[in-house]
Amino acid sequence: MKKKENKRLSDFKQKYETARMAYGDKREMFEIWQSQYDGLMQPKQGKTVETLFNFSKELVESQIDSNVPAPKVEADKPTERNKQLAMIAEKMLRGEVKRLKFKEENDEDERTAKIHGGNLRLVEWDNTQKTHDTVGAANSLLIHPLQYIPQEGVYRAKLMDYQFVTFEKTKTMIKAQYNKDVDDETIDQQTAEATQANETVTQIICYYRNNKGGIGVFSWAGDTVLID
Repeated sequence: MKKKENKRLSDFKQKYETARMAYGDKREMFEIWQSQYDGLMQPKQGKTVETLFNFSKELVESQIDSNVPAPKVEADKPTERNKQLAMIAEKMLRGEVKRLKFKEENDEDERTAKIHGGNLRLVEWDNTQKTHDTVGAANSLLIHPLQYIPQEGVYRAKLMDYQFVTFEKTKTMIKAQYNKDVDDETIDQQTAEATQANETVTQIICYYRNNKGGIGVFSWAGDTVLID
């Protein structure tokens, strides 16, 4: 079993490295655009300059609208019972918008989309969210363009055989989520800040089209498989 697991890990790592290299030019542009927004971009030649007025940031900030439209549910057949059910569904959706902090995330989303031309959102089920009578809840995460690596040569997500998402997580969080010990693993220096502490690791998640036509998930940190 361990030999088979190592072979799958090696195969997915090879796909990841190939895709990341093919996506390198795009990632470099994303970093340049972020530096321009932050007022840190420097000329390729000549002396270092100091930003006196960040015109790029002003243009982006002037277009920000962090408002999130309120959910609205209407009954197809306006009977009294259906109206009540629609009202219940609408209240539930409003509660989810507040729980998932959509307003705060949309504020970040507004800037990321204007700086980089777009971003993604990962919707998943999170079993770590618990109450006194429930286990798990829907979770929604913004994915920055630098966290996403598509299959090389394919330009529509629904046509890809696989795609990757990366996260920097603490080793404690990995242990809690997957019950896997990653103390010996480190961050990926090519995707994370080199100054990050030893308590963090890079998790790579691959969503791939399986041989049954469904979606499979394979994830790892360093040489440790987390999901298969």
